[in-house]
Amino acid sequence: MRGVGGYYFKQFDALLSYSQPVSSVNRSHGQKTVGINELHGVLRFYPTNEIEVNGGFLVNSFAGPGRNENGGTGVGGSFGVSFKLFDPIVLQLIQAKIDNRDRYQVTSGIQIIWGSPLQEFLREHITMPNSFAGGDNGSKTTKKSAPIDPCVLDPQSCS
Repeated sequence: MRGVGGYYFKQFDALLSYSQPVSSVNRSHGQKTVGINELHGVLRFYPTNEIEVNGGFLVNSFAGPGRNENGGTGVGGSFGVSFKLFDPIVLQLIQAKIDNRDRYQVTSGIQIIWGSPLQEFLREHITMPNSFAGGDNGSKTTKKSAPIDPCVLDPQSCS
């Protein structure tokens, strides 16, 4: 389960998310697997509409079952860089997370998005960088609509 909130400025976004696993402890072949929770804050900076640079902090494994068995509470950071090569290809050069308990995750890849600049796409589909907790990387929100031109509603008022 993940909650995500964001505040948007002209050239950067501030995002905060909290994820909590809701599955039970899995036991298989003598091993016990437990999900870990995560509090993650990220600042995304947009030098242009097609480039994103992000950095943030994270705190994980501080609540829930098995929190002490996963190495205990971890504190760390995250960073990443991605840019839109051309429509519709986005190259994610790197997205990384690391904490002081030697848990880390580094990814890179290619995304395909159509019809909008990278900055607009990321704002319409509030996503957080990859999570130690697993699952999808965020939640989709309702798309923003462009303001309605008053001349369309009442053409005589714009004469």
